[in-house]
Formats: sequence, structure tokens, C-alpha cells
Amino acid sequence: MAARKSTLKNVPSKRKPRRLVKALCIRMPGEFPAIEFADFMARAKTVVLRPKGTEWRELGGASNLMGWRFRNAADGLDEFAKSWAKYGDALATHEVGYKRERALFSFFCGGVSCIEATCYGIYALCSHAKILSVPFGPDEQRGASPRGLRDVLKKHPTASVLTKVLNKMLGSPEWKTWLEVRNRIAHRSNLPPIITMSTAALPYSPPINVAHTSSTKAFGATVEDMYRLLTWLGETQRELFLAATALVP
Repeated sequence: MAARKSTLKNVPSKRKPRRLVKALCIRMPGEFPAIEFADFMARAKTVVLRPKGTEWRELGGASNLMGWRFRNAADGLDEFAKSWAKYGDALATHEVGYKRERALFSFFCGGVSCIEATCYGIYALCSHAKILSVPFGPDEQRGASPRGLRDVLKKHPTASVLTKVLNKMLGSPEWKTWLEVRNRIAHRSNLPPIITMSTAALPYSPPINVAHTSSTKAFGATVEDMYRLLTWLGETQRELFLAATALVP
């Protein structure tokens, strides 16, 4: 039985080129909101560095992950896309399958981590006395998830725009996909592909086409679908940076 080769290109033709982001000192994918990130950090520093305290220590630590984990996700997706373009859905060796799985792990875990780090850093900023003065001790730090941040901000009318951005993200099908696949690949099982057998012409099968488990849904996506998820990630991060920057007096 002849293996199917992909007719997909490695990457969408309209992707923005990578560029150096000075605040991170590395080249970042074009989908990353570099301008909004730089503005957010610059404005935040006018508050949290005078003087340096817990707010800066926690925000500063998270700030690198806001960019690094985004690039982890993009690098993983690029690696997967190149493998699919080269081999199609014929996993020539277990080594190819392992490398694809590693790439998807980087994509989904990096993407979720990117948003979580962004929300953690914003939580730290909001704890400053000149912002919202929300508690941010060890218990709050452990619970500083996107949902935890949203729940805290609901009590603060001045953070209504940021709260709306978080509500939009938390209720989106994209975020649910990010979480469901991340949880599966990180904690529960690998992503074994569904193999279609046929003596006739084989039907089209998306590059990612995995069966359900007892705790996770089946999942299928094309390379283009995955790049749309990456674009969504950048746009969501951009909205978070803009809304958080607006809180700084």
C-alpha cells in the first residue's frame, strides 16, 4: 500500500517573518505581539521598580516565559509541519513518530504555558499598591491561573476591560482545545494516530488525527488549523498586554 504524501505546504504563505525582540534578546515568531509586550513591560517597570519588591521579582521571572514559551510553541509546530511535508502520514520509523510527538508536546505545552505565564505576570503587577493591591502571597501565587486572575479581577471595576478579555479567552473553543490536548499529552497519554486501512483510494486524513481515550476527546487538525491556533495565541496575548498596560497610572 503506497503511503500518502501531504499536499500541504510546510507553513501558511502569509506568515510574518521572525524578528529580534530586544526585550527578550532572541528572535521571535511573527505572530508574537512584540510591540505590545515591550509596551507592557516598559509601563510596568515605571511602577514595580520603584522600589523593587515582590511584584518585580514575580513579574520579571514570568516575563521571559511570556516570550520563550511562545517560541517553544512555534518551534514545535514548525518542526511538525516540516515532518508532515516530508513524510505525509506514513510514519516510516518509530523515530519519526517520536519526533512528531515531541514537536506537538512543545507546541501545546508551550502555548498553554505562555498564557499562564502572561496571566501570572499580570497578577503580580496587579498586586502592586499603585495598581489594584490584590493579595499575592504564596497561596495566591500557586493559584495564579488565568481563571484565578479573572476571579480576582471581577471585584475591581477598574479592571473590567481585562476581565472581559479573560472571559473571552476562557470561554473560547480555542482555549479549550489548547487545554484538552495539553492535558492529554502532558499527563495522560501520547497521541497515537488513527490509521485508515483501505484497498481502494485512501480518504484524506488530517496530519493530527487521534482517537479518544476514557478522559479525552478525539482530536483532528490540519497544519493550517494548527497555525490558526498559533495566531489565536498571539492575538490573545496581545489583548492581555493591552488591557493590563491600561491599568498602569
